[in-house]
Amino acid sequence: MKKINVLHIIGGLNVGGAEKSLYLLLKHINRKQFNPVVVTMFSDAKKDFFYQDFVELKIPVYSLNLKSWRDIETFRQFRQIIKKHRIDISHYHYGLLEFYGTLFSKLAGVKKCIYTKHNIRQKTGLVFKIQRIVLNKLLVSKICSISDSVSDYITKYEFASRNKIALVYNPINIPDVNNIDKNILKNRFNIPSDRFIIGNTNRYDLCKGFDIFYSVVRTLLKNGQSIYALVMGSGDDKRIQEKLIEKYDLSDFVTIIPFQKNMDKIYPILDYFVITSKHTEGFGMAMVEALAWGIPVVGLNIGCIPEIIRNNKTGLVPFPLEKQLKLESNQEIPAAKYLANAISSLIRDHKKY
Repeated sequence: MKKINVLHIIGGLNVGGAEKSLYLLLKHINRKQFNPVVVTMFSDAKKDFFYQDFVELKIPVYSLNLKSWRDIETFRQFRQIIKKHRIDISHYHYGLLEFYGTLFSKLAGVKKCIYTKHNIRQKTGLVFKIQRIVLNKLLVSKICSISDSVSDYITKYEFASRNKIALVYNPINIPDVNNIDKNILKNRFNIPSDRFIIGNTNRYDLCKGFDIFYSVVRTLLKNGQSIYALVMGSGDDKRIQEKLIEKYDLSDFVTIIPFQKNMDKIYPILDYFVITSKHTEGFGMAMVEALAWGIPVVGLNIGCIPEIIRNNKTGLVPFPLEKQLKLESNQEIPAAKYLANAISSLIRDHKKY
């Protein structure tokens, strides 16, 4: 039986849900049936967070470091990769790659093109709409959607037909749950052992709502709750987090842990996971990872969050002021109050208190 040669094209291999889900997909793919190849379009992959993990899978990884869609030389390199590996299917991940990458593949002779829609970021420009019509009506054979929320969005706003959409939730690692001593882990990262620990392990992005997260922490502290917060960040992410922590006067109440590939030493520290993502969150891998560890999740009733959290069973999803609320700066305080009140209620009922 002839193997199917699949080219996966992604911006880079740094920290992110799309990058991690691609790694897990390729780690568990049936290599007797598929020959995967990876191209990073915008980065020098060797410097990226997950690069070595992909190399260890013994999959060809190419870095094109594209600077402009008008770069003819990069397109020639891309075409050579397609010809060398006799690509049957091109699979695109994220952003502008959905349209331009698919177009490049078609021009290079690839018959089957698909893409995974990883988020909900509404664009309304005429050029974007024309691109979406061409992409979803003419160019792609299939669209992988990571949640029902994403499926609804691209059907309503991006001219995608339901019969082209396949719902494929992001994968996660199954945690190695064992008798981990939480206090040892807390000491390792200088986290107080006598506090109620809430955390958010997402990378920094405006759509992740860290301004709301820190407002929640500040509100809880003002209400007299003995809490401490944990977030993650390295490089630029860490510097942005430090500025937010300073802005909310929380330097004594938050620890920033560098990004980790093995989260088995992070999730056991948490008492609750607080997800403050705004309306552009497509799935929320960190939220699902926390649930896999048996950690209750508290989040706003927005986008994919209520699709994953079962209210009052696996977590709490308090309603914002309006059910379809899109969180903007002037609405962050009421959103934070909703979450803070929910967490306060949980703390009172928690076995530690």
